[in-house]
Amino acid sequence: MKKLIPYLKKATALPEYKLLVEFEDGIKRIIDLLPWKGKDVFAY
Repeated sequence: MKKLIPYLKKATALPEYKLLVEFEDGIKRIIDLLPWKGKDVFAY
């Protein structure tokens, strides 16, 4: 049975508020967090 949500294997901080995430199924993506800077849980 395929999992609905794969487990996060690795997350690496990148410049300019980006994260490189790698999941157990081999998928790697860069997530841009800049739109959330200073909002909600990222407020400072």
